[in-house]
Amino acid sequence: MLFLAVFCGFLAENQREHFVENKREKILIRSLLKDLEADTANAKACLNDTMRIEKLDSLLDILYQPAINNMDVRKAYFFNRRFVFAWTPMDFNRNTITQLKYGGNMRLIKNQKVVDSLNGLELLMIFLDDQQKSVRDGMHYSAQLSDEIFNSDFFRVDRKFQRSDFILTSKIPPRFMTNDILLIQKYANSITALRGRTINYHLQLKDYITTNVDLIRLIRKEYHLK
Repeated sequence: MLFLAVFCGFLAENQREHFVENKREKILIRSLLKDLEADTANAKACLNDTMRIEKLDSLLDILYQPAINNMDVRKAYFFNRRFVFAWTPMDFNRNTITQLKYGGNMRLIKNQKVVDSLNGLELLMIFLDDQQKSVRDGMHYSAQLSDEIFNSDFFRVDRKFQRSDFILTSKIPPRFMTNDILLIQKYANSITALRGRTINYHLQLKDYITTNVDLIRLIRKEYHLK
């Protein structure tokens, strides 16, 4: 009788633990789903700055002129200030993935398809972090060169800095701080590189969105969620 009582107690404890883990799994899955949906929306918002690429092309058309006299300096000032450094980085929601991977909770996810997809998604996020760093580094280098060419004082009136489009109709025509055409073309080359890095970043973001959407569908199917 004692053995039977101990055995029944053991079964009851296992059943209780199984119930708790299943409940915890569902909570984590719903939290993960919320993170994935938010990240998908954020990534799509980041892709909305495709116009920035077009404006960088317009800036390059100006800067690659053979002589400064051929350059539209007003528009160069405008494009430089408005579009070169106006970049929207991706801020990932890592809360649930962190709990799963580093809080010892991945064992609670019983569906191997979801586990494999999560591992792949995390690798993609790490790769995108590297892509974002590459874009930031390119922007920093372009900013250093920009500071030797563009004079921010042309945007200042009565000690107040004006909007970017102010320069297009300002009374005082802006001038470059240098006549060194090689420096200007070096800056143009940095913009060309920045443009390429941004395009690569956008391509990876599109892959990330596709991966996210596929994982959302998988989770909804496997866990019978609407």
